[in-house]
Amino acid sequence: FMYLVTLVIFYPMIMMLLVSLKSKAEVVSNPVGVKMSFQFSNYTEAFREMNYPMAFCNSVTLTACSVLAVSFLGCIAAYAIVRCTKMKKLFLLINILFMIGLSLPQQVAIVPMVLWLQKLHLGNTLLGVIFVYIAANASYAIFLFSGFINTVPVALEEAARMDGATPFKVFWKIVFPLLKAPMVTM
Repeated sequence: FMYLVTLVIFYPMIMMLLVSLKSKAEVVSNPVGVKMSFQFSNYTEAFREMNYPMAFCNSVTLTACSVLAVSFLGCIAAYAIVRCTKMKKLFLLINILFMIGLSLPQQVAIVPMVLWLQKLHLGNTLLGVIFVYIAANASYAIFLFSGFINTVPVALEEAARMDGATPFKVFWKIVFPLLKAPMVTM
């Protein structure tokens, strides 16, 4: 039974590999048949035509920038929302708006986001996609970090303030190092 399940799961990948090694004529004439003459030049042609190094560089840039920005901005925003003392109602309202953003499907925001990117002249740019990824994941990051920041004892921060630390220094030296687990999760 397990061999059968494994075959069913891996069948699409095996077929994809076999089809990728066929010539264009063989794909048209017999797409699911097994042919023993493999054409490895398809991979070099795809690599050349696709400009794979540029696509890989764009993917790495997009991932690195969006993950770093979402993680850093999310933990700063979550800290401000959880630990604010002045204008508490405003920060609670901001937190509610982020939670609404977490509950809404992302497809709802596609049209307004595209219109904003076009108005900002960021359509079809890597920077525009980075901003979209940041916006799409900000609610989740704030939710994750605020839940964890609530578990950090306020006494640690008060002790740092008594020693003369500024609010940003309290965050950077006390709270931020404690956020390693949610940072890795994010």
